Amino acid sequence: KSAVEIPGLEVAVMNFSALEMGGDYYDFAKVSDRYFGICVGDVAGKGIPASLQMMILRTLFRHLSTEKIYPADVVNEINKNVIKDLESDSFITFLYCVYDAEERKMIFSNAGNCYPAHYSKAGDIIEPVEAPGLLLGVSADADYNAVSFKLNPGDVIALYTDGIFDVVNHKKEIWGEARFLQALKQGAHLGSAEEIIEHIMREITNFKGAEKQFDDMTLIVIKVL
Repeated sequence: KSAVEIPGLEVAVMNFSALEMGGDYYDFAKVSDRYFGICVGDVAGKGIPASLQMMILRTLFRHLSTEKIYPADVVNEINKNVIKDLESDSFITFLYCVYDAEERKMIFSNAGNCYPAHYSKAGDIIEPVEAPGLLLGVSADADYNAVSFKLNPGDVIALYTDGIFDVVNHKKEIWGEARFLQALKQGAHLGSAEEIIEHIMREITNFKGAEKQFDDMTLIVIKVL
């Protein structure tokens, strides 16, 4: 079963908090019958302060995502609001994607988060989709842009926070982006969005062994039906 009902997509989510109150955030929004929003973010810090900032972010996102269609408009507006509330040493990474169910395309705007990964079934290739953008809460003058690309049946999109890269094994090696992308590509051959996440988590567990996880991890896998 998909984590959220979006026509033509299957969505699965993994969210792990290193502490009881994590700084990672993800959410969904039905913008209209045609447009569907998915966001992921990471609030700098851990515990209660990060959780309070996350609540502010969630309130802003849920309000603005139903008012505005395009991700850049939402991200620009969130930035102008959070900059009033964030402590001087705090910041937020945030990625907001809107799926256009009619055009079957993904539009996204990025504020310093990890780039989304796109697996193309047609070419059997996986690559990060480059979308640079300043962290939220750094500059009131930041201007966020949007990137879009078409999706085809069998394609897979992954949205995630950097905790997914920062897993460390007993040799103090970092799992990193290359291993993550390889595991995602292997998973894309397996089937459902849930099976892809299960495969990636098995690979992470095998890599880190008994080492403790120090960072929050959030992974959203979107499979095009």
